[in-house]
Amino acid sequence: MAVDTDYSLVTLEELQDFLAGEDGDYPSDASLTLPLETIIDGVSKWIHEYTGRQLKSKEVTEYYNGDGTQKLYVSSWPITSSAFYVDNDHTFGASTEITYDSLVDNEVYYTAGFPVGVKNIKAVYTAGWAAGSIPADLRNACLIMCQLMDMRQKKGAAGTTSVSLAGGTIQFDVERLAPPFVTDVLNRYRTVNV
Repeated sequence: MAVDTDYSLVTLEELQDFLAGEDGDYPSDASLTLPLETIIDGVSKWIHEYTGRQLKSKEVTEYYNGDGTQKLYVSSWPITSSAFYVDNDHTFGASTEITYDSLVDNEVYYTAGFPVGVKNIKAVYTAGWAAGSIPADLRNACLIMCQLMDMRQKKGAAGTTSVSLAGGTIQFDVERLAPPFVTDVLNRYRTVNV
């Protein structure tokens, strides 16, 4: 099993280097790879869920209710490519694509206005940072949480809740274990509902 490329905020090698510390002596035992990859996946997924947005570059498709205003707030950013469609018939073909006036962070401004309707707006966009450009504070927060989960797992993770991932289950209560530094960093990236 390799780390989930849609969500992993750090690589296995980065985590191994982080866990090795100053002496650079992390065991290279192959049996440690799967547990560390599972931890990376679990923590990265939790960080995405905690922040409420796609942090690692991926195509996102979302549907919104039009409310008659000129602004639409999508769930994730930064956005590197996008297409927006408005269609009360829900076919969302090329003829229903709109040209918005501006896109800043997660705010789409369209002077014609988004017409009132139920799920009549389709947003298809690529959001998040490419693997090599994920902000350092976010990567560091992920590494710290992975280190905590690794230590917790080695101690048996008793009395915690479980997180199931493809290929296994890790038991931990991530949010309760997160130190203030980690929650402070993640709160800076958290989606704020407008």
